[in-house]
Amino acid sequence: MPGGRSQQKYDLALLERLWADGVSYVEIAAALGVSERFVKTLKTRHKLPNRERTQFVFEQVDPTPDEIAERAAAIKARHMADMRERPYPAKANRGRMGAIRVYTRDHFPSRVY
Repeated sequence: MPGGRSQQKYDLALLERLWADGVSYVEIAAALGVSERFVKTLKTRHKLPNRERTQFVFEQVDPTPDEIAERAAAIKARHMADMRERPYPAKANRGRMGAIRVYTRDHFPSRVY
């Protein structure tokens, strides 16, 4: 029995062609029938050239004052609609003399003993 790791079989010509075409690691691994990690190992082993990274350019334009006001009004309207749908819980608050005052939706304090 020979010692060492078993050697995985792969098509070197296919690897080089896919690499030159800019195919992703995942797609190369599927085509060769190996893992993505092994494709990275093959890249190093066969000294395949690095590929250009995709540069994403995000162009952000500052909103105008009218757009800011429009967005703020929409957010406020959505917030107020959410607040109207939400049940208002009674909030307990202790007064100066230690009595608990319960504030209801209409904010009328009533003493609770």
